Amino acid sequence: RSGIIPTILTICLVCVLSYFCSLHMADSISRIPGNANFKKEVEFSEVFRFFWGQEWFFISQILFLCCITCLNISSIVDTSQVVDTFAGHWWPGGSAAVQIWGTDCLVETSSEIHHSIRWLRWDYSLCTLTELTQGLCIPYNGCDGVLVTLGNLVTTAIFFPLALMDLKENSWWQVVGFLILLITSVQFMVQFSMSGLYPSYLTWWG
Repeated sequence: RSGIIPTILTICLVCVLSYFCSLHMADSISRIPGNANFKKEVEFSEVFRFFWGQEWFFISQILFLCCITCLNISSIVDTSQVVDTFAGHWWPGGSAAVQIWGTDCLVETSSEIHHSIRWLRWDYSLCTLTELTQGLCIPYNGCDGVLVTLGNLVTTAIFFPLALMDLKENSWWQVVGFLILLITSVQFMVQFSMSGLYPSYLTWWG
């Protein structure tokens, strides 16, 4: 609703700001004695400790950990749902989950293992055509309690070993992830364009 021009200008401004922030951080790290060629292992908060002292080290560390924790939790949930959605479409019988201390929800099959534990299966056929086309077909939607899904287990098995490495040790995974991001972004833009663009729905200035 903000219009084409304000939206593009805002995106460009955020990109430029992000670029300068990243460049400034890299420059600050390189200014630590003996690290001109980035030979030392200098973590994010170490830069604040070196230039601003111990107090700012703790402040930056707390802010950084809070930020990265929120990002990680949302990313883990999203990735698990993608894996469950994939299994629901392509795996025989769909995705599976164990529900603890929950009530009934919309799933393909459900069986009680214990009075507080249930075995669930989810398949995309449970979703209506409208939910599928609008991207609202979410695995185990409406299920409460604690859910341990197939997507959770697969995501944990893949990413837990990476979490035990430092940034240098898993750097090639970062490159692979960046390439996947580029490929999927291009795929999204192509599919979005093929679905039909309607300039009449947009205004220049909102």
